[in-house]
Amino acid sequence: MVSLDERLILLRETVSKNAYGVISEQYSETQCFCGIESVTQNEFALMGKLGLKPTYRATIRAEMYGGEKLCLYRDEIYDIYRVYKKDKEYAELYLTPKEGEPVTPPPSDDGPPPLGQEPSGTSLSGEASIGGVSDDGD
Repeated sequence: MVSLDERLILLRETVSKNAYGVISEQYSETQCFCGIESVTQNEFALMGKLGLKPTYRATIRAEMYGGEKLCLYRDEIYDIYRVYKKDKEYAELYLTPKEGEPVTPPPSDDGPPPLGQEPSGTSLSGEASIGGVSDDGD
């Protein structure tokens, strides 16, 4: 029996285009419980040759996984670079730290920001950010 005593948030990306042709990315979340372990030495060495930095192996209930490519664990965003379905009940997600453009996780508060104030983690210029710090090079 696998101990599912940690919390993981799966992030599903939805890309849309508005009437003006502006493309925006939205992320919906699915919270699930998981068991977390470090990747094996063999996994680390093999994926390191491919330029990845594998960190964790998260075991979740198989029915919770819906093809997501990103997840949030302990306030860090990770790419899901490989999925292994152990059996009908469990799936293993192999995680590596997200690199490249920052991703804004879904808001964790209970409502929209006050009127006239932009949501935390977003920029009026359309640039994504994490933790309210924009990635505009300043």
